[in-house]
Amino acid sequence: MSVSSDRYSLYKRSNEIYYIGYYDDGKRKWKSTGTTIKTEALKALTHVKDLIGETNKPKMLSEFITAFMEYAEKTYSPKTMPMFRKALQHLSALTGNIRISAITPFHVDLYKTKRIDEVSRNFGKYRTSSIAISVWHRRSLEIHR
Repeated sequence: MSVSSDRYSLYKRSNEIYYIGYYDDGKRKWKSTGTTIKTEALKALTHVKDLIGETNKPKMLSEFITAFMEYAEKTYSPKTMPMFRKALQHLSALTGNIRISAITPFHVDLYKTKRIDEVSRNFGKYRTSSIAISVWHRRSLEIHR
């Protein structure tokens, strides 16, 4: 299988070994060909998928959420799970099921702004109803004295 040069590159490091450069989830990575001979390195480049495996498969947000929730259940207190679940549901509703590498600081800022707006709006309702309940409670105590 021949590999297009815009996805992978061959580079000889100072240790004389050739490395294949590629992107995985938007991050630049390097994998050793294990050889100092250019013709063998070029052969490795033609079989790059065998060398690096399927690490270049884009990871989607839904896959991340599933994996993270499995990890979180083993790592964090059960009381924090609803918080993580709700936060990831809100993020997913905002971005859709996009690649993890496609989530940008803009998405994070948009998420924070939207959540602050929702929480402050709901807090205002909650606070108003709390005040109403406490006033009602105080009045009911006065009446029943």
